[in-house]
Amino acid sequence: TTTLDSPSKMKEIYSVFLLFCALGCCIEGLEIINITSTWQVTSTQLEQFASILPKLEEDTWTWHWGSEENSIRWDKQGYIDQGELDWYNNNTNGMVEGGGFYVSLSQTDSKAFGIFPVGVLLPKGSLLFPTHPNRTLVREALAVLGKYSTTLPELTALGRIVPFYDLYTQTWIVIHNATLLSKMALAFRIPEFKEEFGIPETEFGYRGDLLGSIKQLVKFSESTAPFVNSMLRHWSLVEFLGPLQANRMRLEYGDGIWNQIDMNSFNRFHKILSSTLSELPKFITSIGYSGKWFRPYSSSVQSQVDEVLPFIFSSLTGRNESDMWRDEISYNEGNANIKSYTIIDAQYRSVQASPYLDVEVIEKNQRNGTLTVKIGHPSVFNIKKFANLLSPGLRDNITSYPISKLKTDSSLRKELNRNLMKELVTRLFKDLGLSEEGMVRFASVTTSNLFRDLGRIQPFNTDNYLMRKLYEKVAIKAIMLSSNSNSPLEMVPEVSSLLPSYFRFHSQEYSENWFNIRIAGLKMLSKKVFYPDSPIDYFAAWSNFSTNLFTFSQDKVRFDPLGISYLKNKWMVKLFDRDLPRWRETISQEMDIVMSPTFRTNKKQINKFISALPKFTQDSWVYYWGHPEDVLSMDRSGSLNTFNSQLTLFNTSQNTYSTSYFYLPLAVLFKKGTSYLPYYTQDVDLPYIFKAPLVANDITPLMVNNSFITSNNAQTFVIMNPSIPAKVILAFKMPNFTETIGGGLSEFGAPGYWSAAVQMKPYTNASVEMMKHWVVLDFLGHFNAISMKIDYGDDFWKHVDQTKFDRYFQIHLNFTGIPIGNGNLLGRSNAFGNFLKIDNSQWVDLVLNTTISELWKRLNGDEDMFREDPIWNDGYSENVTVTKRWFDYSSQSPYLQFEVLGTNVTNQDLLVRYQHPNVFNVEQLFKKGLVSNEMHSNITLYSRDELTSNVTLRKRLTRELMRDILFTHISSVSRGISLGTTTEVSFFQDFARIQPFKKDNYLMRKSFQRAVWFQSSSVRNSLPEGLPELGSYSDLVTSYYNQYSLVNPYRDILKEGINKVVRSLIERPNYFVGWNQIKSFSVYYGFCTISFDQQDRSLIRERRMVEFFDKNCPGWRN
Repeated sequence: TTTLDSPSKMKEIYSVFLLFCALGCCIEGLEIINITSTWQVTSTQLEQFASILPKLEEDTWTWHWGSEENSIRWDKQGYIDQGELDWYNNNTNGMVEGGGFYVSLSQTDSKAFGIFPVGVLLPKGSLLFPTHPNRTLVREALAVLGKYSTTLPELTALGRIVPFYDLYTQTWIVIHNATLLSKMALAFRIPEFKEEFGIPETEFGYRGDLLGSIKQLVKFSESTAPFVNSMLRHWSLVEFLGPLQANRMRLEYGDGIWNQIDMNSFNRFHKILSSTLSELPKFITSIGYSGKWFRPYSSSVQSQVDEVLPFIFSSLTGRNESDMWRDEISYNEGNANIKSYTIIDAQYRSVQASPYLDVEVIEKNQRNGTLTVKIGHPSVFNIKKFANLLSPGLRDNITSYPISKLKTDSSLRKELNRNLMKELVTRLFKDLGLSEEGMVRFASVTTSNLFRDLGRIQPFNTDNYLMRKLYEKVAIKAIMLSSNSNSPLEMVPEVSSLLPSYFRFHSQEYSENWFNIRIAGLKMLSKKVFYPDSPIDYFAAWSNFSTNLFTFSQDKVRFDPLGISYLKNKWMVKLFDRDLPRWRETISQEMDIVMSPTFRTNKKQINKFISALPKFTQDSWVYYWGHPEDVLSMDRSGSLNTFNSQLTLFNTSQNTYSTSYFYLPLAVLFKKGTSYLPYYTQDVDLPYIFKAPLVANDITPLMVNNSFITSNNAQTFVIMNPSIPAKVILAFKMPNFTETIGGGLSEFGAPGYWSAAVQMKPYTNASVEMMKHWVVLDFLGHFNAISMKIDYGDDFWKHVDQTKFDRYFQIHLNFTGIPIGNGNLLGRSNAFGNFLKIDNSQWVDLVLNTTISELWKRLNGDEDMFREDPIWNDGYSENVTVTKRWFDYSSQSPYLQFEVLGTNVTNQDLLVRYQHPNVFNVEQLFKKGLVSNEMHSNITLYSRDELTSNVTLRKRLTRELMRDILFTHISSVSRGISLGTTTEVSFFQDFARIQPFKKDNYLMRKSFQRAVWFQSSSVRNSLPEGLPELGSYSDLVTSYYNQYSLVNPYRDILKEGINKVVRSLIERPNYFVGWNQIKSFSVYYGFCTISFDQQDRSLIRERRMVEFFDKNCPGWRN
């Protein structure tokens, strides 16, 4: 007797069992079954294995939550076949038990995997592989098959052969054999299923893509569509009227509510709201939005004003977009039924502080402290309060007319009012951060201010609440690119512009009311799909709108006759005073200093907090690394006031702390006594001043509105309030500041030295001048340029073809972020990404006829670019000395035809000349597939003598041949070339070997390469070529190193150069800085040190590159 729990005993059994299996198979001739390629068993073993496994004692339903497409398909066919199951077997999808089809004994614990549940029946008598509950039995069963344990792939393979259910947790089961999936149905059809429609969690909104879920119901059951559409209309009605008024009208009119509203206006509103279920116009989803953010540049702001808002207006009203802007005076939100408002003092202070509102107090009620006021919205008659928000042109234009003229001349008044509305809205968007100053997260307090102030301006010539509500919905759709519609519900739109903005997003619980109301509707609809006779109450749970207004309490608005009367007359103060006893206290005592939904304080607590913070004991310099526009702006002002976001500063000037930041340093002097909050120390018992623990989200609003900074172990500091007293200065102006620009820059990284130079262009002429000295290295080739600098000194530029260089320089700038004319020379923005991929002939033709021809035109000023005659040696007349290896490699190129003129018997170097593609060697090109059939036929129609004697014919055919070869060469990358690799180098090396252009082949090749990189959104501007002469006949490795070996010294040139550019603000730069870095570079596995003496410069000029390498690069031949 032994125990199977002992591993040593199990191994003994396993060894003996293998021996008996081998003998048994040979003697009895039993069938051998391959479970895997390394695991064989007999049929008898499998039978014994199955006999050990327990069996289900009764039919058991299990549950699988999945996508609507799969669930509906499985329901219709009633099973999953082995072919589909094998896909699941082979794809683990990160599941802990490997591949297979997963089900659960629980109806709820796998809900997160989808919104449609299916039931899978496990019939009585089915085998159970109890991985979780009975590991001892599992080991006993596996021992029969010669295993002590299995890997997940082995278990999957075994389960595919032996139909068992792998119970690997208390409830979760995985299946590998399709015979076990022979009875499946949607769970809603199964009486045992008690759950309802699945509600997916989403990362935006309060919870759930509810409308997206409803779409799936309609896809499943078209008969549900009328009920779905009716439910959606009821939900839109809540948004159309506002929740309190909607519930009031439901109680007053029941189903007759539809007779009490403007149906034309509602139908248009509902149509736009429903569009958030599907596709918005492409222009809306492509401008002004990014992720969950408004994009931070002014052009997108203008797009909102000129395109998005007019689109919404036209869709809502059916009127022309030109009618959108309000052109007359508006009082009390333009509502003729509201002659005045009754508000409390906190509301009065809020609206009085607004630059957009004129507030006229009609009556003060001493008994209850309310004020009856008349609210005037912006117009040409009251610009004094907001005049500083207007452009000088519009302000001067309006004030140039006397009031009497504006009153009598309606055409003038309306035109000026329309201009005023547009400018105020544009300025509002920009001032709230929707511009270069920073991004604004949607559903933040800042965007709450946007919607509040749209209500205060009343800019639209229609119902302004509906306009701003629809804009909010459209913005969410464009930002999220989904059907999510769960923006916070506006509790009391009647008084939105009279409340501090915080109340729009104040109560998560109130938005939960809205969520739960729609959940109730969704559950009724899902039940309707499977139980057609079940009733639907479209107003279900609307009474929930009465709770959670303003506070987190359960105070309720009572919809009794008096409450309904208050709502009908829009006497909101009376209603809130009666039903929400703490609403005044909430607004008056806390609203101006609410920090977050979970953190409120008051001024007394804040002052106590500030006084308890530790202070700087002496004046202290810290450093900020940033963009020039920020740093130089603060340097000019001498303060932090021109910066409106967040600064991270370091306690050292060393740029090792700034590797991930930008490149211009600002020195900031914090005065003695400046308060700071130590993030990670316990120096002071600060949190309990507020009677609650502080978290990061609480500290941020405290920092924004008060004068203290945070400190991380006194190494880094964060400042969010620019009004903190501090002295600032460009760090380069400080005598003891010796650091260079930020260390995070590289030629390939963001923003990159080139990008840095571009950003410095508005501040110093040295920027463009330095870029010229960088580009001339590319223009001449680095070694040629340095040789010329040594030869000619200060007369260097006199020996550069200035006309050609200026043209090349402009091309370079075009692909360095300074567009010259049409920057998109490559025709479409998504053509390349990180790959050079030309995927069809039409696109190749576009590149050839648009991109390359445009580059030629800009470089040479004409359109006749293709070579007309055969050329030798890149167009040079002299012969070339090459090594045997170079010759062996390059002579294999179909583009080059070599003629050996002599051999050096000592080192086997060859004296050669080589010919580029032409009409006389078209045959070898055609055999390699580098020339089209048509081109080959056109040329071979003529004899060699005819092509030699007929110059006009030869030139025409040569031009056509060059275009044909180039077309074929560009087409060859349809499969894609990863940029920055040897494959890219090879592609452009063959450009050099073709020599397709009548001149400037090197400059054209570099220009096209730079264009490709620019179009792929890379800041890299091309790799340096020290020896462009090698491009066509050197081998791939040499060509690769010819470029890449110079990356580090070239980067040093750029780094030193941009330092000189930024220091040009205080000193005259040396534009040739760093050129001596090119004197050292690697080639193959050797290292070259170039003296650039007279002999070196002579070898470079005469293109005697083998001798040049022999002299300067010992061991390079090896």
